[in-house]
Amino acid sequence: MSRLKELCKDKNVRQSLSKIREELSAGTLEKEVLADFTDVDAISDYETLFQNEDPKVRKNLALLLGDLATYIEEKDGYTFVDLLMKYYQSEETLFVKESYVKGLSSYDVTDYIEVLRDRLAVLQSKDLDESEKKHVRGERKQLEKILSGFEVVERSFAFPEQEFELLLTADELVREDLSGDFHGSRISSSGVRIRSKEWKKIYSNPLYKEVLYLLPMKRGTVMTKENVGAVIAESKMKVMLDQLLVGGAPYRFRIQWKGLPEEHKPASKEIGFAIEEASKGVFQNVPSDYDVELQFQIRKDGTLAPFFRLPMMEMQRFAYRKEALSTSTAPLTAASMVALSKKYMKKDAQIIDPFCGVGTLLIERHRALHAREIYGLDTFGDAIRAARVNTEAAGMHANYINRDYFDFKHDYLFDEVITEFPDLYSKEPKEREDFYQAFFRKTKEITTDSAVLILLSNEEKLLKKLMRLSSDYTLEQTIAFRKRSKIFIIRRK
Repeated sequence: MSRLKELCKDKNVRQSLSKIREELSAGTLEKEVLADFTDVDAISDYETLFQNEDPKVRKNLALLLGDLATYIEEKDGYTFVDLLMKYYQSEETLFVKESYVKGLSSYDVTDYIEVLRDRLAVLQSKDLDESEKKHVRGERKQLEKILSGFEVVERSFAFPEQEFELLLTADELVREDLSGDFHGSRISSSGVRIRSKEWKKIYSNPLYKEVLYLLPMKRGTVMTKENVGAVIAESKMKVMLDQLLVGGAPYRFRIQWKGLPEEHKPASKEIGFAIEEASKGVFQNVPSDYDVELQFQIRKDGTLAPFFRLPMMEMQRFAYRKEALSTSTAPLTAASMVALSKKYMKKDAQIIDPFCGVGTLLIERHRALHAREIYGLDTFGDAIRAARVNTEAAGMHANYINRDYFDFKHDYLFDEVITEFPDLYSKEPKEREDFYQAFFRKTKEITTDSAVLILLSNEEKLLKKLMRLSSDYTLEQTIAFRKRSKIFIIRRK
């Protein structure tokens, strides 16, 4: 008698099913047993087991069929799907239904998509009592997971005609530059407030961290952790998203808490479910591939200030960055460095980055002010290859050379050197000083008498010492930048 037939008569069938799942997971299930369990002729035995009065037997059986999906021949897969769907639809115990959907997620359920959509619509419109919430939410999440593969929405920005009130978050150092790019802007404690519809200008600006949309609420509404679901569902967020994004609802979101230590952050999962349920499925909480990030800031009185952002639009600013290394300069860092030092640059300059990495700083430099000739050097071949890919994606031309700067020779002189120095903290003080001295000697060889050097370094004391002793260079300005690093504007004498 096969092990599957034995299960039909087993008094401890629930435990036996659990053991079989464990053996399958561990790879210790005998081949003969596996063949028996995946044979389409075993359907009648599964029918018997699915009629077992113990709901946990039916739960374990549905999960086991999901585990077995990769071992079942494709031609037989539809038969097992039919079996799971038959008992999923007739199942009345809530905590078991989620397991059926988990099992179904391992199969091709194309023929049942409309049935699954209808079931999800029922769950989304259902008013739940506390005893139902856990299990209905679990089933709903499994259904959303399956259906997401069949309902890929081609999202794009709609470029609406109306203005929106926005907060462009930004480091304090670049807020003034950022504010100057937008008429009627106002600098705030976390960035720049604007009211605008200049979408291409907004989403091409490299200086902000995030674009936050202020979510207006009805006058007198106070949002708290307890009522957030209902308030979001009743807010204008759907109307705003319909105007901003092509594709329509449902909108996939995740929740982000700002300005709170981890231990004080509310339960995002519960709030996510509350928003889903109050909106009847218009908003769906997902961990990744989301359209919208809902941000909440907690005010001093404990109420919530709501914002949302559209990450896919922000990412397009730096879409050229196809490749990066762990040591690569972040695009926002490069753009900020360029903005703070732009007044020292000149149009159509011949520029070089001696330690160019993947080319980010050179790309942002050229985007800010056109350069005539661009050269980038690096001793790491993978960085040079990545720089070429990124620069081509940016629609630029640059000359990248896999060579040590100190061995570099060129036929004509450069007007500008712009670079972020490599971190030399692991080196002895004498080694660091020798490196910087060699840099300035080499730079004198390849630059014009009026050249400007725009250098990001964490060696402030060393740089200032070398400038005091130098007859070839003068330190024109030091610009505060990051905690340990500053921008140094140096000119040839």
